[in-house]
Amino acid sequence: MKILKNQRNLRSLRNINVLKSIICIVSSGNHQALIDYSKKGKVAQLAIPTNEHYLPLLYTLALQDRKDQLSFFNEKTVMGSVSMRSVLLTS
Repeated sequence: MKILKNQRNLRSLRNINVLKSIICIVSSGNHQALIDYSKKGKVAQLAIPTNEHYLPLLYTLALQDRKDQLSFFNEKTVMGSVSMRSVLLTS
């Protein structure tokens, strides 16, 4: 059981690090890096194994104008790795 808990902790840390990277990229406006996430290696592929929850972020950011303010809401991570963080664009 201890090994399984350690594996979960490592997976949680990996997901949190990928989430922090995504937040930095979203905030910087570097959308291309988000589009090419599958080329970021095994960690990105493990954090985003399927894209049905990831693509809506890209759709939202595609609508972003230079004048839009970007903010985040629903920022709490639960169970160590589940995040429903969302972005809000306001003009």
